[in-house]
Amino acid sequence: MNYTALEKVICDTIKEEQIKLGYQKETIRLYYPMSSLTHILEEEELDETAMEKALAEFTDQVKDRLGKLQISHSESRYCILIPPEGTEYVHEHIKDNPFLIALIELVRSHHCSLEELLTLFQSYSKQVTCEESKSDEFDYVIYFDDGKQDDYRYCFKFDLGHTVYHRFSKKDFEQLELGTESEGETVEEEPVDENKEQLYQRLLTLKGAMKCMTTCDEKSAMYKKLIKQFDSLAGYKTAGECAEECRLLLKQTKKDIKKKAYKAALRKKNEARTPEDYKIAAEGFRKLSGYKDSDDLAAECDILYKRTEKKLIIRRLLNFGLTVLGIAVIIVLGVVYLNSVL
Repeated sequence: MNYTALEKVICDTIKEEQIKLGYQKETIRLYYPMSSLTHILEEEELDETAMEKALAEFTDQVKDRLGKLQISHSESRYCILIPPEGTEYVHEHIKDNPFLIALIELVRSHHCSLEELLTLFQSYSKQVTCEESKSDEFDYVIYFDDGKQDDYRYCFKFDLGHTVYHRFSKKDFEQLELGTESEGETVEEEPVDENKEQLYQRLLTLKGAMKCMTTCDEKSAMYKKLIKQFDSLAGYKTAGECAEECRLLLKQTKKDIKKKAYKAALRKKNEARTPEDYKIAAEGFRKLSGYKDSDDLAAECDILYKRTEKKLIIRRLLNFGLTVLGIAVIIVLGVVYLNSVL
């Protein structure tokens, strides 16, 4: 069992999320089909009992670094829950990947072209392969031939003015391209409803692409739509599990939005110089009523607003008074001068 490989994949995935969304000490759930876990562990065949035993041993091996993992599964889909101490470990001990940071920024900033993507990849290595994808879900796959930068396969989709990507391990990518199940697994064929299958595949692609999307209200709205559409496919393949996963992601996105808004309001308060600055900060905290100490900070900003406004009024009155006094002095001096001349 290659437990080191599984730990690396988990840490890489958490690190990718932290680069996209920013670090916070939180619980993260990662989902893997049994075929992917079998590939990662470098085993040819594992039944449910063997997989549960393997994951239990893995949990024991990584507890000092990732904390006490919780493993659950539904049919052939496994959920690995990483506690907050695990995400903290990744943040503090796993180095940032400069290439991945640059890639996420490029994809996030605008509809980047294939040429721009290749330029980025080739700036990190001259040994780069770019191929058209055999899967309908993606347009191109790009990867580093020698695997020194990293050994993932990056699959890109250009759609409606947006560029999205998903990365796969080499074996998972080969399975995706060939459209076959992992060795050792037998799957009974069943009639496929083409309309359901097309919608199901489109939703899976969209769900994966949303990992690249920045945290915002629009992202929450899209998760709500995904949940509704996956629910409409209840009972079809893993649609029910995907709907539940999207509910968890929606909940996390809402938390991320509040955290982002809280930081923005706090920054506005700390950098405030005018009454208007404090007013804006207070409004930001009031929108987050009940979140952390937002209510107290809103009240504090109100006090600072009034205090700063009062000082500003006094300063203006003083300036006005000095201006009037200055004018009076000039007039008096002028009169004195005229009298002396006459």
